[in-house]
Amino acid sequence: MNIFKKLSIFSGSAKSVSIQAQFIAIQLLTTIVLSRTLGPDQFGVYSLALAIITLLQVIPHFGLENITLRYTVHYLNQREYSTAAGLWQCSMLFSIVYGILSSIAMLSIYLLFFADTKNSFSFPLILASLVSLITLPILSFVTSAIRSTDKSLLGQLPQYAIKPWSFLLILAISILLIEVDINAIQTIFYLGFSSISALIIGTLILRQVSPERLRRSKPRYKPREWGRSIIPFTFLGGMMLLNSQADLLMLGLLSDTTSVGIYKVASSGANLVSIPLIAANLFIASRVTSLYSKNNRKELQDVLLTSAKLTTAVSLSAVGVFYFWGEGLIYIGFGNEYSAAFTSLTILSAGHLISVAFGSNGLVLAMTGHEKDAALLAFAAASANILLNYLLIPSYGSNGAALSTSITSCIWNILMWIRVLQKIKVNTSAIKFF
Repeated sequence: MNIFKKLSIFSGSAKSVSIQAQFIAIQLLTTIVLSRTLGPDQFGVYSLALAIITLLQVIPHFGLENITLRYTVHYLNQREYSTAAGLWQCSMLFSIVYGILSSIAMLSIYLLFFADTKNSFSFPLILASLVSLITLPILSFVTSAIRSTDKSLLGQLPQYAIKPWSFLLILAISILLIEVDINAIQTIFYLGFSSISALIIGTLILRQVSPERLRRSKPRYKPREWGRSIIPFTFLGGMMLLNSQADLLMLGLLSDTTSVGIYKVASSGANLVSIPLIAANLFIASRVTSLYSKNNRKELQDVLLTSAKLTTAVSLSAVGVFYFWGEGLIYIGFGNEYSAAFTSLTILSAGHLISVAFGSNGLVLAMTGHEKDAALLAFAAASANILLNYLLIPSYGSNGAALSTSITSCIWNILMWIRVLQKIKVNTSAIKFF
């Protein structure tokens, strides 16, 4: 790869990292505000509700987004505008129907697992969640459609800029101007309204960037092809999401909401370590698909290696900050009530760093037609994570949850890296092992 293409990757990744960095920064600021305002118990209730909402977005976030991105890029390259128009129309309809079904699922989860428990997870909280549950699937389609038109940076704005900033603005108005004593129910309700604002802005962006020929084309449908592809994507995403949310959910079931609130602080900080990889994946996803379809293995390897080296270097610096100054940062940011989060923060940060070092392995498998391999490995990791959480949380609490998540995440990423080497003959890791 020549120097200009490397600079292009670096420039695009840097912009993507900037968007992701401000997203995590605003998330962290919001977490600080909420943890101090709500207190450990109500903050734990909010975190548990948010984890369930996130888990219910598995199909639109992983299945629908990946299908829309992958197939739209292919259809636009082949100038099959009618098929792309049909895909967008079906995806939009699917996202609306899914929002209604996920609302029913949220109510079912409450009745099955939380209706008879003694924690603060209540029916009004479920009702407050409905706004997000109906809006987020449509937002997933809109953002992936924008990214598929080779506007990956614009595609990140609704989800990673408009939504978090509007959420923080609503919180600031409520707390500082109106001086409302907010609780978990109101907070989840505000989150839904921020999703609506992001959806409105995203729809306006999509109208501007969508190809004119696509808008004018008569839709052509391939439901069987799309349906066959969405299942492994969804299964893969579901297992990935379950693997990332199992700790919070298991803590909510096996411990109390106060422990969930403390652990949420640790996981929010540790997530900073993975920002560079997440940002790079968003930027290189369409390029990976394009290079693989052209059978350009050499440039694909260069893209992945450059990305892995950059992301690992940035992530390593974040881990160093947490290791040496994490305890003080928790005290300054969240207060003495959350000091127990430091050990979990250290464990989770180490696990994130190892995962980042093995690069964009999951993305490569998903974007090159090997999503079934990634899904099977994700299923094994999620199952192991749930089992380890079940064994460790009763004795070690949040630290047991952190250890379970880190161990399974590392093993899973190593196995996916090996699978990419076997199937696609490229190395996603920052280190050339072979």
